Formats: sequence, structure tokens, C-alpha cells
Amino acid sequence: MRISHFGVHNAEANQPVAVNANAGDTLLFQATRDLFVKFLGPVDWKLEALWKEMIAEINKQDAVLVGGGGLFLRDQKGADASRSGWQWNCSVDELKQITAPLIIFGVGYNRFRNQPDFDPVFTDHVHTMVEKSIFFGLRNHGSRYAIRRYLPTSLHHKVLHQPCPTTLSAYLYPELVKTPVKKKTLVLNAAFDRREMRMGADEKQILGDIADVVSSFAARGWKIILANHKPQDAEIGELLVARKVPFEAVDLSAAYPEEILKFYADKDVTVGMRGHAQMIPFGLQRKIVSIVSHDKMGWFLDDIQHPEWGVDVEDLHFKEKLLQALTHVSEHPDIERQLAEAQEKLWAVTTHNMQGFRKN
Repeated sequence: MRISHFGVHNAEANQPVAVNANAGDTLLFQATRDLFVKFLGPVDWKLEALWKEMIAEINKQDAVLVGGGGLFLRDQKGADASRSGWQWNCSVDELKQITAPLIIFGVGYNRFRNQPDFDPVFTDHVHTMVEKSIFFGLRNHGSRYAIRRYLPTSLHHKVLHQPCPTTLSAYLYPELVKTPVKKKTLVLNAAFDRREMRMGADEKQILGDIADVVSSFAARGWKIILANHKPQDAEIGELLVARKVPFEAVDLSAAYPEEILKFYADKDVTVGMRGHAQMIPFGLQRKIVSIVSHDKMGWFLDDIQHPEWGVDVEDLHFKEKLLQALTHVSEHPDIERQLAEAQEKLWAVTTHNMQGFRKN
């Protein structure tokens, strides 16, 4: 089978590392391909750059795969959204000319809080894409409901749920789950792109609260590791230094998929502000606590039926609740079982979806 895979990978060099230096994107596109191979067998992959203009040769392929990732975003740096309204540099007319089966897989509605709505072309593009696709699967129910607002009710039934493949790593890479966990290791990830949309005027207070909570765990003998998915994530390290919190910094922004997986495989708990700083450790059945500064974080926790594993930055008692959530997740003896059961449900959804491809 020959499949063109559109993503934020370095397609020209045929390399999986994301061109936007984002660890989450690097892993998710590789995991997506690994998932297809697991269910469909060997695939002859052709990596296509999502941000570059469409190439007509894709119709010679057996399928066109777009995703996953938070691609429904109007202003991603490096992407030209003028022709589609989002990150895929494909006009409505070019979309109509695709004759190969079109699969939209594990994509997320990534619009930030208080961010302007998409340009009108987005509505036309999504409408056409849903009509044409043989599968249109979004990575959480929140994204499904959001995208349906741009569609007539007659197409709502085609907008399905497909979890991000990074949340399924225990099934894709089972040997990593057997990695012994280093107890009392706490990974911290903070996101500093679009910081005004993530934290707003309360940024100083929010970051200070995070540092205080992490400091309290360091004082109890926990090893603190700052994991940067993008280079700018390192900025919170300055605050930790000022608070005299001992920590180790690890830059994952240019890491390869296997390095990212190995990093998270032996960590006890991850406190993350980025979506994939939660989905990746969850996928390896490792404990998570979400700092909810973007709706997608809450949507994921709702999907796995564990909203108590996250705290919204807009909560008036953010610091106290973050400490409470982290204490609960790190100490409760039943968390591992809950993680496995939550992941099993996502795997069941994915298995159903992939079996549909296999029948076709």
C-alpha cells in the first residue's frame, strides 16, 4: 500500500523530526504511521510537507493521510493559512481534485482561548473535506463539537472520534511500558508560545504558583526534570533557579521519536501545560497532571473521564488545587489501574476505526 502522509515533518529530508521543533509533533506523526502499519501491514510511505503547496502526484497513491496534531489553527508560524484557513496549504479547488481516498486522522481543533475565529475560507474547506473524506476523525470530543459548528447538520455524523496515536503507545511500543519507573521523579513542562492566550495578565502569579508546588515536591526528595518540548519552554527554568529549586533540564525539541518515548518511559509523574506533555506519558501509562491553559487539555481529560487530573489556570484556587491534584496522582495506589483502563477505552475506539480501513 502506498500512502502520502501530510504532516509537520521534514518531508524534503524524509525525516520525522518536526520542522517547528516541537517534540509532540515529532512523535505523533511517527506514531500515526506505526499505528497504520500495525493494522494494515507494510506501507510505502511518502512524507508530504503540510505547509507546502499541494503536489498533483498524490492521486497516484492508494490513500492520502492528513494528521494528526492540532492542525486546526489559523496562525501557526511557518504555515500559510490563506488558502484553507488552517495549516494544510491546500485550496478548496485543489481539495476537490483529490481522487485518492482521503483520511483525516487524529486532528485537533487548536484554537486558543480568546483567539479570533477562522477566516471564512475555513468553513468552505472543512465542509468540502468532510464531504470528500472516507474517514474524518478528531482527537477529542471537544474538537468534534467545535468543528461541527462549521458544518451543516447533515454532515455531523461524519465527524468521528480518533484519539491521538501518542495516547496509545503502550499498545504500539509495549516493550517500553515494561521499563522500570524511577520513583519520585517529577517532569515539568511549561508552554511559552502564545503566552498571553495561555496565561494572560495573571502569568506571573500562575508561574509562581507552579514553581511553589514543584518546590514543595523537591523539598520532599523528588527529582525535578524540566522537559522542553519547544526551545522557549526552558524559560520557566529561570524562575526555578530564582526560587532555588534544584532541577535538571532536558531539551526534547530536536529529539527523535524513540528518544522522546524513552525519556518519558521511566518517569513517575509529569505535570504539563502542552497537550503532548500529557498525552505522551499517558500513552506509556505514566501518571499525569494537566495545567489547563488551553481547552484541548480539559477535553482530553474529559475523554478519559479523569478531569480531576487537571487544574485550570483560571481557577481562583489554582495553586491549592494543583498541589492537591499532584499529591493525589502521586500517592493514590489505584492510579496505574485507572491509567490502563482509560487507555483501553481509547484503544477500543481506535481498533474499531482501523478495522473499518482494513475492510475497505
